[in-house]
Parts: sequence; C-alpha cells; structure tokens
Amino acid sequence: HRVPHRELFFVDKYTRYDESAWDGHGRVLQLEELHGDRYDLVVEDSLKTAAYLAEATGARMLLIDRPWNRDTSVLPASTVERIERCAHWDEVADRVGPA
Repeated sequence: HRVPHRELFFVDKYTRYDESAWDGHGRVLQLEELHGDRYDLVVEDSLKTAAYLAEATGARMLLIDRPWNRDTSVLPASTVERIERCAHWDEVADRVGPA
C-alpha cells in the first residue's frame, strides 16, 4: 500500500496465527511483546489494541476507521486524542508521506 517502512510487525492479538499459512512477510508477535518498545507508526483496526499500543509504545497511532471501532466512550480522552482515524490504506499512505 506504498507505506514506507523499515520493518513490519503483525500482532496476533486473537491467537489465530497459523505458521503453515504465513507467507513470511514481516514478523508475527504477541501484543505484550510490543509493550515499552518504541515505534514511529502503528496502523490498526482494533480500537482496544490501538489504545493499548498508543499508551504502551508512544507511537503515532493510525486507526483504520471501521464500524466496530467507533465507540470511544470507554477510553480516557487523553488516549482518544492520540489516535488518528484513516478511512483506508491510501489515506494512511498520504499521511505518512512518500516512500
């Protein structure tokens, strides 16, 4: 999707990772493995995961806007303010800049 990156991580947040189906692109990690690490950018579609990573990593957080992630009432305002919504991957690429 033209998003420039040095390394790509996929988070197995629902314990669905199937090694036999993995194409080898990027690394698969458990959510807790990212706590305290520093990242420039995280792209996510789960509000719960986005909130966790925004606080646990300090990264710029882009959330792909979906019907299941729109209710932010359970989150502190300071967390919601750290999350930028994007309509689709092209918007993510536009916000990140040219590769």
